[in-house]
Formats: sequence, C-alpha cells, structure tokens
Amino acid sequence: MGAYLMIPDITDTVDFHDNHIRGISFDDEDSSCDLILDIDYIQEWMCQGVSCEFLIAPAYLRFKQVNNLQILLRKDNFTLNSHLAIILSVESFPAEGNRKSYKISLVDDDLIQFEAEGVELSITGQSTRSGKQYLLRNE
Repeated sequence: MGAYLMIPDITDTVDFHDNHIRGISFDDEDSSCDLILDIDYIQEWMCQGVSCEFLIAPAYLRFKQVNNLQILLRKDNFTLNSHLAIILSVESFPAEGNRKSYKISLVDDDLIQFEAEGVELSITGQSTRSGKQYLLRNE
C-alpha cells in the first residue's frame, strides 16, 4: 500500500519537473470524475557537479472532481516501453469556489488543462536510486 500526501497547492509544495507520465486514467464515480496520472515521481535530485542521480518512485497523481478537461498530446513512434509524456511544470490558479485551475505543461508543447477540487499524490512502490529520470519497466 502506498503513502498518501494531500497537497492543497502543488505549485507551492512539490516540483514535478521532468517526471515521466506512464499513463492517464479516469475514475468516474458518483457523478464526478478524477483524473489520474501514473508517473515516475522524482523524490530527490542528488547532483554533484554536472552529474546527477535521482530517487524515483512509482506514483499516482490524482486530481479530484475534474471538469473543463483539455488534453493536447502528440506522440510519434509510440512503443510499449516508452513513456507517454514528460512534465515540465504544474501550475495552479484560483478558480470558482474552492476549485483550482491546473495547467500541466509537457515536453513538445503538449498540455493538460482542467479545473479540480484538489490533488493527491500516492507513492505506489519502492523508491529507486538511478542515473536516469525515469524507472525501467521492471523497477
């Protein structure tokens, strides 16, 4: 079972830069829909000079009660062992009521935008120390 972290505003708390997205899914219950990003979450950057190692864990980034969803995602040469996208930044802005507007900027000018009530990060497996910014399929 993974560890859960409720994040009131991810732009103030957690940096998702260079996290790889492995998949996108939706959890549709009780007339609301959650957007779930399956990511390789970089927990820590350990750099000395020009070389870096990363502490990475598989995780779900779940946005609660999503609406006004827009996804722009282009993928050439898609293979089963590749990632879906790479996160450059995640920004949030006030929206109506207790909601926030989220903008997830991705490599190659791809984008995910929506409104949500909140976000939850859950670590779903063991952390791995690696010279890469992503996990291999067996990690």
